[in-house]
Amino acid sequence: MSEHLQQGEYTKPGGYELYCIHRDNIITQYHKQPDKGGKAEDVLEMFLSERSVEANYILQADKRLSEHGKKIQEEREKAVLIEQQKKAAEEMARMMDVEKKSQQERLMQMERKFEEKKHLPQEELNKAVNSKLAEQKDLLEKGFKEKAEVMDQEIQLLKKEKEEILF
Repeated sequence: MSEHLQQGEYTKPGGYELYCIHRDNIITQYHKQPDKGGKAEDVLEMFLSERSVEANYILQADKRLSEHGKKIQEEREKAVLIEQQKKAAEEMARMMDVEKKSQQERLMQMERKFEEKKHLPQEELNKAVNSKLAEQKDLLEKGFKEKAEVMDQEIQLLKKEKEEILF
């Protein structure tokens, strides 16, 4: 036991338990020895009495080391938790940024489609007006004045419809 004590084996967390095991082993070996004489129990009591201060010191040191070890473990766990929370917050911020960009892109696509659809009827009306003008010109050239006047009315209606779309 003295050798273990000098090597510092009992001055670690759990050292008191190891000390008690070693002490109990010595007591068991002592009881197994034959021919100890009449004063054997008194010698054992004296041995244990001398070791009680040592045992108490080791117990107190073990408690302090265990408490210190627990505090260190708690600090490590707290640091790990803080790091996990930090990573979770960073990931959340990244995901929100990605979602924001995605929403902006969808909004831009919708605006482009709206603009395309807005211009589509206007382009179709322009084509219709141009087609009717060309047809009217052909009719005038061929001498169909009445039919050209009807076409003129249709053209005026199309132009009016085109202006209404713009406003």
